[in-house]
Amino acid sequence: MNDIVSLVAAHRFKIIIAVLLLFCLYRGLRRIVLFGRAGWRKVAHRPGYASEPPGGHFFWACIWFALVAAAGFLIVFALVLDTQYEPVGGASRVGTLTCDGRSVHLKPAEAGRKPASRVSLTARQWAVRGTFLTFGQALQYAGLRDSHRVQEVVGRDRPAIPDEARVLGRLAPVEPIFSFIHRFDRYIPLLETRVVTSPYLDRAPGTWTLFAFGGGYSFASPAGPRK
Repeated sequence: MNDIVSLVAAHRFKIIIAVLLLFCLYRGLRRIVLFGRAGWRKVAHRPGYASEPPGGHFFWACIWFALVAAAGFLIVFALVLDTQYEPVGGASRVGTLTCDGRSVHLKPAEAGRKPASRVSLTARQWAVRGTFLTFGQALQYAGLRDSHRVQEVVGRDRPAIPDEARVLGRLAPVEPIFSFIHRFDRYIPLLETRVVTSPYLDRAPGTWTLFAFGGGYSFASPAGPRK
């Protein structure tokens, strides 16, 4: 019983959207049937055809199927969130970064979630850049959790000019759904998207643990946290 409750709690957003999708699909198909019946009555000049214009049924069918498409997009978004992103809660351990002076190697904390990655370093300093999705309280109650995705390693040669940072290599492919939402998130309530860069490290041999928290990324090493 507890396993079922835990499963429902973990996937409640997808369950809610799936129920709404089925409801909208039913209403849309019903309107299509009524549209066909009203059109046949109009063509056949059946009694009462004037009181049931088919255009009204067609309009509402379009509305319901538009909602079906929106619900389908939300289900795809939830699936991408589960498979491509990692939840952010407190300070979540992302993985271990090892630098040998020529390249940096990321070993994820969850080995099965994504493979290890290596990026060559061609700049004096390097940092990790990722994408963050922050949800409002209502969406969190519905089952969505604040999440992040490590995207790429960036570098710079002049620390005083951080805007000159350039991409040294990708740790994950570009995620198109985030790119779309990031473009329009100012118009989307209860959702904030951010592109966050970790503190920069010098291109020197060492090993660090990368953590993700609500404010972004931070490093920790045997010498202690690096801010």
